[in-house]
Amino acid sequence: MKLSKILIVFLLISLLPLIGCSTKSEIQKEDIDISYLKEESQKIKEYYYEQITQMNLDSPLNMKSRMWVKNKQARGEFILENKEGEVLEIQGFIFKDGVGVTDKYEIKHQIHDELNGNPVLLTAYRVDLVDIRGYTFLNYLDKLGPEKAKIIDFANHNGQECLIIEPNLDGEEIMIDEIWVNIDYLVPVMIKNETITIEFINIKVGKGTVNNNELKIPQNATLI
Repeated sequence: MKLSKILIVFLLISLLPLIGCSTKSEIQKEDIDISYLKEESQKIKEYYYEQITQMNLDSPLNMKSRMWVKNKQARGEFILENKEGEVLEIQGFIFKDGVGVTDKYEIKHQIHDELNGNPVLLTAYRVDLVDIRGYTFLNYLDKLGPEKAKIIDFANHNGQECLIIEPNLDGEEIMIDEIWVNIDYLVPVMIKNETITIEFINIKVGKGTVNNNELKIPQNATLI
């Protein structure tokens, strides 16, 4: 698979996060259902997370992303690394709820031969989206249908007690087999299908999580 196609697959699934959160869910895990999960997720207004994507494909690059969200503003970054973990390039965007993407930027560290100067990390943006949640990991919960999605098991992931959801998302471009949700904070920590595993790490949720300066374009960035 060509590098550009691999990157676009990564972005499609990442756009459609250990945890530091302000409050825990007080409900017993046996009483959690899909409707409750979706309702509680709507209360989350300020958060940060990082995303690591692992694909069962032969790629010379690693792809990561991170997202800062505070009320009606957000900043997102996609990070391209080589196999040694060296950052090649960062491409990011500034987003306003109800408006959409207002600015795009890049921070170049090295030029990778296969990129040829093409901002491929941004090519899969859904430019029609104006809802912040559509760009974040909470979107996976928004898409769940209480009549189709079901909780199939409970398991531990990196020391976190999780519930495992079989989403049954009909008509999606990329199928998701499982969504793992942290029981204490009711946010996704992992999604999986046959070829891709995405982990969400360093999650922080709650008031004071995001500084206003973190929603601005970095000083060393170039607008694109």
